[in-house]
Amino acid sequence: MSNKKDLLFTIVLLVLALIISLALKNFVFNIAIVDGDSMNPTLENGEILVNNRISLKFSDLERGDIVIFKSPDIRKQLNVKRVIGLPSESVTLIEGKFYIDDELLIEDYLDEDTYTLNDIGYHWQLGEEEYFLVGDNRGLNESHDSRATGPINKREITGITKIRIFPLNKLGRI
Repeated sequence: MSNKKDLLFTIVLLVLALIISLALKNFVFNIAIVDGDSMNPTLENGEILVNNRISLKFSDLERGDIVIFKSPDIRKQLNVKRVIGLPSESVTLIEGKFYIDDELLIEDYLDEDTYTLNDIGYHWQLGEEEYFLVGDNRGLNESHDSRATGPINKREITGITKIRIFPLNKLGRI
């Protein structure tokens, strides 16, 4: 009789653990792997990040945040980019520099010699729930971002990533 109770207890415990882990993954956080070079030098191909899903429910995105979002072009693909334009702002790209509401955007997270190619477009007006997301690697064909796809609606953003967990020598805040 004791063995049956132990087995039942173990099964209930496993089911509970599964439910809790699925809830955490779907509503609190999940893991994302950087695929490609679009966020170099900040993030590199193969790095593993924690995607904080719950923070979107309690706070607004800020300029400079690194987010994970659903690709507008490829179903079920997630992308990682940096927020540079916030809802209702005007984003302009002139001679390799971004301007937000006609003011030069200072991007101190970029390498000094980074040049943003602007052959794709030059001006975007964001809606009330839209963000302008770009990769830190701004070279030709290096980052498929809002310069090509346009603004991204907030509902497509799955979370904010501020923590890198792999490689271990880069473990910590981004």
